[in-house]
Amino acid sequence: MACKRANSPRSGASLSLNMACPPAIRVKTDVFHHAPPLRSILKSKNMQQMPDEVLARVMENLDVEQLFTCRLVCKRFRDFVRHPAVWRSRDIDASSPVLGLAPLVQLMRCEVKHLESRPSQPPPYATTGCAAEELELDVHEDACVLAALVVRNQEKLGRLRCVQVRYSPCDVGAPIMLETLLSTAGLEKLVVRQTLAPSSTPSTADGPVLYKKVTCAPSLVSFDCELFTRESEDFCKIILGGHAATLEEVNLCGDCDSFYYLTLKSNISSSSALAPLLAACPKLRSLKSPLLPGMAAVAACSSLRAVHFPVSEDMRHAVQDAADLLSRATQVREVTLDYVSWASPEVDVGLIRNMGPSVESLTIRDVRDCGLRQPLERQREDRLKSLPRALPNLPTLRRLAVSVASWYDELDELLLGLSPDSAPALRTLVLEEYYNLASHACAHAWVHRDSVRKVLRANPTLRVSVPNLPKCCPEGEACSECDRCDFSKSSECQKLSARVLTFKI
Repeated sequence: MACKRANSPRSGASLSLNMACPPAIRVKTDVFHHAPPLRSILKSKNMQQMPDEVLARVMENLDVEQLFTCRLVCKRFRDFVRHPAVWRSRDIDASSPVLGLAPLVQLMRCEVKHLESRPSQPPPYATTGCAAEELELDVHEDACVLAALVVRNQEKLGRLRCVQVRYSPCDVGAPIMLETLLSTAGLEKLVVRQTLAPSSTPSTADGPVLYKKVTCAPSLVSFDCELFTRESEDFCKIILGGHAATLEEVNLCGDCDSFYYLTLKSNISSSSALAPLLAACPKLRSLKSPLLPGMAAVAACSSLRAVHFPVSEDMRHAVQDAADLLSRATQVREVTLDYVSWASPEVDVGLIRNMGPSVESLTIRDVRDCGLRQPLERQREDRLKSLPRALPNLPTLRRLAVSVASWYDELDELLLGLSPDSAPALRTLVLEEYYNLASHACAHAWVHRDSVRKVLRANPTLRVSVPNLPKCCPEGEACSECDRCDFSKSSECQKLSARVLTFKI
């Protein structure tokens, strides 16, 4: 999960070159007005006269093996291979021999392992002079202290803007590494992941860890950390408090693994200290978080545009707070609800009924397989029944995505409830996880279903996306609908099928 890379502007007017080189190469003619004309250089084959900027652009497009070969050509090439412009957009592995050659890179990946032999001598990647803008650390057990040394070294080199780290909270050195991250200046993105087995017990499970406060100036724009342990909760509190002035994206749910959601600690999800810290972020645009007590206060963030909540029965104590947030935050445009376990009807549809009128995109998803197949399918049916009644409260809704496991009457009820009166702005309907296609061989057959044909006729601007559904039957394998209705001669079927978008998952 690397940061978004800013495209470095390449100044200069273009000059066409009659040579076999990448089209991205451009020469700034006004800079090299003292140099010999490029055409004469190429004619004389004197590469020593080639301008530095042209040579840098050429070497940017060479792979590492070719760069090592270039070092053998001449002294100028040997020295020029270390030019920062040659390496600024490259990704490298910290175990690569390139580490001693490159002065800087875009991304450096490090597998940090415990030093069993010669512990007094750190590995090369911990003391390297190669400055990385992005750093990915896969920290093995008992190696958190070494990971802290890697981060501190990159901070001193002055280019570090993004850190992604995966570690075990059972490591006794984890607090040292987290304190290092808290005091690292200039970071714009921070991603913290934990590798915690179901039977594992963090080293700090007996009580919260008291970290130092953030001592650097606020700089974080994106923060991503799993609320898996008390240790990570304390860490999140300090980050949210110290970087409130700059934070725009906050993710407290990690990578949305269903196992993680199903094993959320009740003492974490019931914490009332996080919501006020989130509400104090004036630039917050995107929030992904478990349901937390006091979340209604986050509605005061005028910049908030997208919210993403996991929903389960264990969070019912905070459902009303989250519902108040959705009803009060008239600035929110995008809402995603992940139902991760069975939930009572009050919890299941409570958030849907309280959705604010400003929502333009609504996504409602279920985990596919977590050992609760039958309860989740019954829950999904109740949810689909409640959606048509909630649609009139969403006059600006343009995109609706729902999870469906097979075709049943409740989905027909949802489709028939979509009309210009109930959903005047709706333009896209996405049916996710549609994997039971026994009765529908192709999109042509699918549009012959009464509910589908009616909703497409009633909503001429609506498009429906259905996964794993081919547009037409293969030649010689026509389904019953294709046999009965000649698709090539039915203009209505062609028009309706054109509004059914299919994709593979």
